[in-house]
Amino acid sequence: MAIEAGLWSLARVVPAWIEAIGLATERAFLLVHPERGDLTVLDVACGNAHDAYHHGWDIARTLGSAST
Repeated sequence: MAIEAGLWSLARVVPAWIEAIGLATERAFLLVHPERGDLTVLDVACGNAHDAYHHGWDIARTLGSAST
């Protein structure tokens, strides 16, 4: 994927994610996950943040390997 495409997508999905979290919070959202059980909005947001951190780490590690 071209960096421009990724940045274009990112600029649109961040506001949508913020809106979705706000709506889920207002409505006392609960996700019933088959392996993880009942997840609150905070559980989902923390899980996504954890995944994003690790994706960033994977990208940085890959780019570091490619430059050597």
